[in-house]
Amino acid sequence: MTKQRYFHFSLGPVQEFVGKARRLRDYWTGSYLLSYLTEQAMDEVCRHGNIVFPPYKKNNKLTENNPSYEIGSFPNRFQANVPMDFEPTCCEKRVKDTWKKIADYVWTKYIAKVAPLGKNTKEIWERQVEGFWYMQWVLADEEDDALLDKRKNWRSYIPTVEHGDKCTLFGNLQEISGYIRSSKKGEGKKQKEFWEEMRLRLDILDLKEGERLSAIALIKRLFPQAYNDLKGTTTIPENFPSTTYMSSISWKKEVVNKEEKLAIAFLKEAKKLKKSSSEAKAGIQALDKIAGENKELKGFISLDGNCFYSHTLLNDNLWEDSTRTVRENLERKLININKKVGFEPDTYYALLSMDGDKIGAVLKEYKCKKEQISKKISAFSESVPGIIKKHNGRVIYAGGEDVFAILPVDTAIDAAVELRNKYTELFELVFNSKEIATISAAIIFAHHHAPLNKVYTEIQSLLDNKAKDEYGRASLAIGIWNTGGPHLSWAMPWRKFINDTEGNLLSELAKTFGKTDEAVSISNSFIYKIKRDFSLLANDSFLNSEEILDLLTAEYIRSRAKSNKELTKKQVRPYMEKLLKICSIYYRDDKGVIGKQKDFNIDGALLVKFLARRWHR
Repeated sequence: MTKQRYFHFSLGPVQEFVGKARRLRDYWTGSYLLSYLTEQAMDEVCRHGNIVFPPYKKNNKLTENNPSYEIGSFPNRFQANVPMDFEPTCCEKRVKDTWKKIADYVWTKYIAKVAPLGKNTKEIWERQVEGFWYMQWVLADEEDDALLDKRKNWRSYIPTVEHGDKCTLFGNLQEISGYIRSSKKGEGKKQKEFWEEMRLRLDILDLKEGERLSAIALIKRLFPQAYNDLKGTTTIPENFPSTTYMSSISWKKEVVNKEEKLAIAFLKEAKKLKKSSSEAKAGIQALDKIAGENKELKGFISLDGNCFYSHTLLNDNLWEDSTRTVRENLERKLININKKVGFEPDTYYALLSMDGDKIGAVLKEYKCKKEQISKKISAFSESVPGIIKKHNGRVIYAGGEDVFAILPVDTAIDAAVELRNKYTELFELVFNSKEIATISAAIIFAHHHAPLNKVYTEIQSLLDNKAKDEYGRASLAIGIWNTGGPHLSWAMPWRKFINDTEGNLLSELAKTFGKTDEAVSISNSFIYKIKRDFSLLANDSFLNSEEILDLLTAEYIRSRAKSNKELTKKQVRPYMEKLLKICSIYYRDDKGVIGKQKDFNIDGALLVKFLARRWHR
């Protein structure tokens, strides 16, 4: 047997690159580009050895015949077996060459003609392109999955902070015009002229008013066009649905399904708008199915998401002044459509983030099953796009056991549960247990005008700090983010709210309380009454859980007395029992055993109320 060495490789920075975004398209592009560069290193290794983890098939790469080509599917690190004479610098060179090729194309096509209007623009560009990525690798004679992590402990990445006016997205980098607005030399005017000229040369989606970008941000923003042009074919999509578009999916579904004539009339008027962005090819399964081959309905569901809300239609900052009359006509049509379908477009969407729990520790403990684990992770990753699509969402990233996606509010929890069940099912076949390899998730229900970068930071915190650390893994954490910031947070271990029929208590209660039947609806007065009294009840040592349940049932009946005097304890108590369970606070001890605290979290009831209002959609 030929002797071999063990190679570990990592490309970064991850959060500094992916997490700097103004819109969903930026997150998707950042994830895809990072995945693409990592794949270049993996492909280079395959010329000499073979990838051990994560799963990698040379004939099914991101760029070649991959049915999931539009999803970044490779994590930023990998392990490989290589021959004794393997030279790791070949991976670094491959990544750098690929990156430079993309950067050079963006410069030549989009930046070079504007650069003379700037101050040292070329120098700024080259400095940022050359110094942004860092690669770490370890080559060892013995297998040790933690070698790369050990190296990272003594070689940390410290981002460079440049002088001058900063990039709108990458706050540590200088924007490429090179001018300083505060300068006494009148540079503010020159900076404005530079970016006005840049906007004239780019699509409205690529550079909006007020954006001043670094080389890294521009390459990230323009990567889809650059990649497709370099390839000579449209291989990856150049657009991605907006948060506003995703918020209105359930409403659009109802309109297209039941009010076709009104939808077509709305489209006819909307065509008069100028500089409206198209959301064509959003890839939402329910909408595509209903629209079918009807070009007019396809046109309706492809309209800029801002067309479907009165407050955005009438916002002059989003449209040309000359379209005011058109927009006022559209608003009247919109009000009429809302009356016909019975509700307005939702103003919230859902972000879903999932990650396998302690997968490194599992790989270390079960080295003999490494190949099996790798195959199951691959199978899970391959299942993600189909499950998310089924629930009318779009995948932003799906690599290994890591998932990041956007969905409508009313399908997000069911999608998360189905993905969790899939992950558990796959690894139960390996370990004959559901508790060895688990996955945690976080969902943020965010207002479509909430700052996307802050929402992204919050969902990562929910996943890492609440679902994984506070609840000990195998949990779901949920937050609601209004325009003013976080509104509530809730978390629970999966197996405490997923029932035997593979449904879940949250969706069940939302469906129950979302009905128009007065016998099962839930009122604001009831929610806020228990919010005020719950903590007192929970801390009252004289009351047990059954007595608290009785009090909750009695309060619900009292809150509904005016509208429904026939309610009985027998009718109401089962619903209150489920609601109380959702409001319970659980914990996981050092041995992994789940226990329940005496306190309650009223955010569980508020979450049910939030979901119930959207269930009929």
